[in-house]
Formats: sequence, C-alpha cells, structure tokens
Amino acid sequence: MSVRRNSRRSVRDTNKIELSPNRMGTLQCRRLQELFLEEDDDDDDSATDSNRVRQVEKFRLERVFCAPQIYVVDNFLSASELEYFYSYIERMQESFERSFVDASSTSDTVLDDSHRTSTFVGIPKQENKTISTIESRAANLLGCYSTETVEPLQLVRYKVGEFFGVHHDTGDYNEETGQVALPPKTVLAKRRIVTIFCYLNTLPEKAGGATMFPQCGDLRVQPKAGRAVLFPNITAEGLPDPRTVHAGEAVKKMPKKPNKSSGKAEESKKKKRKTTNSRFFSKRNPVKYGLNIWLTES
Repeated sequence: MSVRRNSRRSVRDTNKIELSPNRMGTLQCRRLQELFLEEDDDDDDSATDSNRVRQVEKFRLERVFCAPQIYVVDNFLSASELEYFYSYIERMQESFERSFVDASSTSDTVLDDSHRTSTFVGIPKQENKTISTIESRAANLLGCYSTETVEPLQLVRYKVGEFFGVHHDTGDYNEETGQVALPPKTVLAKRRIVTIFCYLNTLPEKAGGATMFPQCGDLRVQPKAGRAVLFPNITAEGLPDPRTVHAGEAVKKMPKKPNKSSGKAEESKKKKRKTTNSRFFSKRNPVKYGLNIWLTES
C-alpha cells in the first residue's frame, strides 16, 4: 500500500473489518485478540520477561513494542528453508519485477520511484512442500488451521539504494491526517489483518535495510536470517491501525576496508567454499531479501 498526501477519504469512511460473531470463540479470533488486540498499559522498557515473551506453538515471540503490539520471532524460517530460498533466488534473478503501489482513486497499481523502488517475485500458493509448510506455519501461528487466509507469499529484493517509504499494509496512509483509508480495490478483496515479514539474510546496522515504525518511537527491526517481525494492521474496532505504518529503509553500500594482508586474504579466498549465501550477500554491495506473508480476513 502507499502513502497518499491528499486523500479526502477518512478512516471513518472505510468499511470495518468485521469478525463474524459465530467465529468469535474460535482459536483464530482468540489468538488475534491475545496477541494484538488486547493491549495493556505496560511500558516495554519496564515490562518483565514473562510479559514481554510469549510462547506460541513452538515459537518464542518477543514483544518489542506494546501499543500496538509488535513481535519479533527469531528462527521463524529454518536453515533448510533459507537454503531453499537462496537456490530459488539464484534461479529467479531475472524474474524480479518492479514493486508497485496502489493508485489513490482507482483499482490500478502504479510505479512510484519516490516511494517504492524494490523488486519482487510472487510465489504461487502451495507451489511445493516448502512453501506449503511455511504457509501452514503462518496460519497456525495465528490459530488458523487452513491456509485459506494466507495470501500467496511474496519474495522481495532491495539492492543498494532501494527502499519502500512509509506505508500501511491494509490501506492508503495520509501523512497529513495520520489516518489510513481502504483503497477502492479492497471493496471486493480480502483485507490484510496481520503481517509477518521474514528476513532471508542478515545485514549489519551500517548496511541499513531495517523495518522502521515511525509511529512506534522509530522502532527498527534489523534483518537477520530466519527472523520474522509480526504486527497487526487493524485495531480492536476493526479499523485500519495507523500506528503500524512502517518503512523498508534503504540498503546502504558498505565502505571498503583497507586490506592489510592481501596475500593471506587471497589464500583465504581460495580455501573458502563459495556458497549461495556469499554470492548474493556481499559485504561491499549488500542486498536485502525478505518474504512477505499476509493473513487476511476470512
């Protein structure tokens, strides 16, 4: 979704995302309430570990912000799944296409160099066992035992200088009013309730590429291979939550370090096995790869 500075639509003009009354007792709704919609007054700096950490399924969710509740899950993707994506990236290098944003007044999508410059590849639903496993894991984490509510996964790539400006995953964010309105195309489409963004590789802070939440004290989540960040896109009232607007910060070129021992360095290079990971994620020209997982309304 995109930033819209002159939108006339108010968040109160949008349709609420209603949770069906006959589903309110389901695990899906309970998990959504427990993790995201039942906010407490604890400050994360003073919260105890027991309040900050939740164990859901086999995963340890660390709450990194309280209102809205944002979580980080390390090792959400396994080492073998990361290797799968490294091979997938190698095969699909020429298939990445420019990422787009939603037009403000139509159902069209447009390219916007001032707001989003990353590229992506869409992955068909249940393409293979690995993809199906990840879809099921995301669904189970939110208490959904069907992957019907999981959108097709999206692999994204950020090269040096590429970024995604402040945006909301459910609607159009208006910087002037600080509100989010649903775009025209969501009238018929399922809307995104929760976002799970997975990092496929690690980047040092100097390389940028963090996911930044400007309405949450400029919270930054740094890319780490296998890590996921989870956050809600709606409030307890079913309205788009403007507090979870976020940005994918630009990836930065790393400065070249002086080589004090070129002979030893060359010898080390010869001995070092050239892995898929090293081919894609050079220290000098880092690239950020991520996986978008969106869970929608039923």
